[in-house]
Amino acid sequence: MATLPIYDINGNKVGDYEFDVSAFAPKINKQLLHDVVVMYLANLRQGSNKTKTRGEVSGSTKKLYKQKGTGNARMGSRRNPVRRGGGHANARQPRSYYYRLPRKAVQAATRMAIAAKIGAGSVVVINELKMDGPKTKVLASVFKALGLEGQTKTLAVGGVDRNVY
Repeated sequence: MATLPIYDINGNKVGDYEFDVSAFAPKINKQLLHDVVVMYLANLRQGSNKTKTRGEVSGSTKKLYKQKGTGNARMGSRRNPVRRGGGHANARQPRSYYYRLPRKAVQAATRMAIAAKIGAGSVVVINELKMDGPKTKVLASVFKALGLEGQTKTLAVGGVDRNVY
């Protein structure tokens, strides 16, 4: 059983909320959490490096001069990777790093992450969050009263409130 204190917007404790964390996530699978984090980070990658092949650079495909009789080395196309201005022999091509894990695996990992945060005591429950208008100053004062200033926060509300949004 985990007990979370419930606070009001002034930072005063108004009660406790008890629930079973094991019903939320029976166990924490670190490998699954790692896989989901790697998936999210891989999906953020752009993966857009590209160089031109010999078929994409400008220049003629005509043989520069005849094969025999000039005394020079044998030369083919101006696009040849050996020549200046030629294309790359093994050119880089854009790729996508995008992949998805199964939906239920992502949902289970999200539950595990929330359960781990609850177990670490880094979850704060607010009794009622009402605002007259969409003011950042009001929400900043609530976070300051709760001692959450200077920290990364995720705010989840029960219903739709345009002022909080």
